[in-house]
Parts: sequence; structure tokens; C-alpha cells
Amino acid sequence: MGGVASDMHSWLARYEEAGLEGLIDRSHRPANCPHQMPAAVEATLLELRRSRPYWGPKRLVFELAKRKVSPVPSESAAYRALVRARMIESAGSAFPEVETPGARGADGAVADCILRTLLLSQVRPVAVLPPDRCRTVTGGHRLTHRRASPDPCRQPGRLGHVEYEHELYAERLRRQVQAAAITTGAAQWTDQLDTAVRMKLFAAWQDATVSLDRDDRDQIDSSIKHRTLRSLADDPSPQHMRPGVECPNNHLLSLIEAEHEILQRFAEILNDTGSVPYQEHQLAPMLDAPERFRADVNRIFESHIVAFHLHQNSRLVPIDSHEIHDAVVAPTLYLLHSQPRFAHAETAYQNALKELRNRDPADAITDAATALQEVLMALGCAGGALGDLISSAKRNGLLNGADTPLTESIVKTVNWVAAKRNQGEAHRGDPQFNMSDAWMVVHVVGALVIRLSETDQPASK
Repeated sequence: MGGVASDMHSWLARYEEAGLEGLIDRSHRPANCPHQMPAAVEATLLELRRSRPYWGPKRLVFELAKRKVSPVPSESAAYRALVRARMIESAGSAFPEVETPGARGADGAVADCILRTLLLSQVRPVAVLPPDRCRTVTGGHRLTHRRASPDPCRQPGRLGHVEYEHELYAERLRRQVQAAAITTGAAQWTDQLDTAVRMKLFAAWQDATVSLDRDDRDQIDSSIKHRTLRSLADDPSPQHMRPGVECPNNHLLSLIEAEHEILQRFAEILNDTGSVPYQEHQLAPMLDAPERFRADVNRIFESHIVAFHLHQNSRLVPIDSHEIHDAVVAPTLYLLHSQPRFAHAETAYQNALKELRNRDPADAITDAATALQEVLMALGCAGGALGDLISSAKRNGLLNGADTPLTESIVKTVNWVAAKRNQGEAHRGDPQFNMSDAWMVVHVVGALVIRLSETDQPASK
């Protein structure tokens, strides 16, 4: 029969135990898998992905660790979970193939690193080329781009990998057109809230406060009006998000900040007073209402290419690049906001981001330098000027020789701005102060702040 004796004895035993049904093929899956991701962790990961469709495995793992989820899965485990849930396509069918001819030099290693980053972050090439138009990468590598999928939910471009199959037909069609327009440059990120965005933001507010009774809702509305009146000399309320209600765009953006701020304050009061004694309590949903509202706001902004991101500190931050924002700005703000010793640095960095939004490059550079100074002082470095503080950071082991070109360029830029200011030449619109320079300095300072926090050591006195 072509079988071995052990197999025959096994089949006979199964037949005696269960008859013919005992001979049916059985699963070869192990009875247990010690390294399998726990179901609760996988559910949390998938929920994060649904709220932030543009996050890849690396960012999701970072967010799970930040939320103290245990055990934190590896990036490869997170990737496999997303593939199982069909939230992303497997790398075998959705990403460029690499043909490796012979030996690889240093340039080849760089090309491999770039490709690996693309695969891990789920960022696809902006231009999807047919197989007969492959381009050669330095080092002899040939990146073969697959043809674009006809699926309207998977168009190339910044939003090309965002999945929105859960949306209704008209919205899927709108995003298809929008993704194509972004790819060709016909659509740009905006700071304006159009009618559709306002309607969705109003619905998001209703979802966040649906568990409140009339008295609590009136109290929250009154707190929002109190906050906006003293800051804006105007009192927009959530009802102003409705189409047809006249309200300046900047006031609507300020209203979003006030809404999240008041929701957080309300949740803190519930926690401090023990007003939610059990999980099924009517007010229990309000404990995570601030985070749900924030997730909805950012999802709406992302889907309508509104260039803002609402952070945990209830502040809207302008976005020039979602990739840079996710990799630098978001972790920087979280780091500064989560540690009281960086309170002054957080204020200065927020001011730098605000000046970018106001298109004032000189002030943005100055505020970014102030943020870096505050971080260095909080880490125990000594000195009255930025250059002295950086020298102290090198002596304390926070920076090394490889960081010298970067830190010197920041110091020179800041000194140049200060010199122009002393001559009375630094003002908004001065052609010598380029927005690109300011954007670069602000984001480089953010990356340096993250680096300093990771290498934080006790400073020598």
C-alpha cells in the first residue's frame, strides 16, 4: 500500500476508535503556540489600524507599547495579523520584487534598506510603473513595479494604501477621484473645513457625547462656550459645525480643540470622583470619549486631506507630510507632553509648529531652537546659549561626534536668524527666510529631541 508500519498501526487504532470517520484527514495544526499573539492584543492592534488606516506595523507596535499593552508583538507579528484581517496585502503580491544580480556593494545595501523600509511601513511608490518600464537602482538592483490594481480603494499616492472598503459607494468613489487627483497634483492638502467635513465633525461630536443626559450635555456646551469666549472673543458651539451656520474657519478649528479639551476635563472629573463605579454605567463611555473623538477627527481630516492632526494635548498641529508627522512630530509631542520636566520645551515646540502654520519662518526657527534649549537644560546640560548647551550635551554623552554636522547646522541657522533680527531685517515675508528652511529645522529639532530622550544619561555636574 506504500505506507510504513507505524502509519498502518495509527490508522487501525483510529478505525477501531471512531470507525470510518476516524480515517478522515485531521488538521496538522499544533495544539498550542506559545509565541502566538494573544487575542486581546490582536483585537487592540486591529482596532488601532481601523482608526488610523495609514499606520503600518512599525507604528502600530510603537502605539501598543505607548498604551502599555502587554505583551508587545513584534513588527512581523503585527504585519501577519494585518494580512490575516485583510487590512493590507501580503508583501508577496502587493510590493515591488527585487532581482539581485551577484555581489552587492555599499550602494546595494542602501537600496536594500530603502526597500525594506518601504515594505515595513506599507508605503507604496507614488508612480506605479508597468513591468516594461522598470527603473534601475544604484548597485545593480532592479525594482520591478507591479501594475496598479483596478480596485478604486487601492489607487497610488499618499492615500493609495488607505483601505476604505467599509465606506458606502459614493464615498468610495469620492476617495478614488481624490486619490487620483493627489497623484497628478490636481488636489492639494487644505486647511479649510468644507460642508462634508463639518457634517462629519458634528456627527463625531454627537457620537462622543451620546451617553450624556441633557444636564451633562448642557454643562459641557456651557464649558465650551466659556472656553472659546475668553480665548476668541466669540462663543462657537458644537452646533456651529452644522452646514449653513456662519462661523469663521479658524474659529471652527479652535472649536475642535475646545471640544477635545472639555471632553478630557470631563473624563478626568469622572475618574477623580469615582462617578463610574462599574463598566456598564451610563457614563462609562465618557472615560474614553476624548480618545474616540480625537480618532474620529483625525480620520475625517485624513479622508478629506485636511492638513491638521489633533493631538492628545488638544492642539491641532499643521501637517506638511503625514510620513514626517507620524515619524517625528507625533512622537516628539507625545514625549514632551508625557514628561513634566519638558513642559517649557513643549510650549516652545508647539509655538514653532504654530509659526509654520502662520508662515513665519524666522519665528518658527527661533521657537524650535528654544525648544531644543529647554530639552537640553531639562536633561542637565549647562550653558546660556544653544551652542554651549550642545557642547555640554557632548561632554555628558548625550551627543557624539557623528552628531556634530547636524548640531552645527542648527546653531548656525539660529545664529543667522538672530543676527538678522538684530539688524531689524527678520520679518514675515522676508525672502531670506525660506519656509522650507524653517520646516527642515523644526522637524530636525523634533528628531533630535527623540534622539536625546533615548540616550538620556545622568549629566555630570
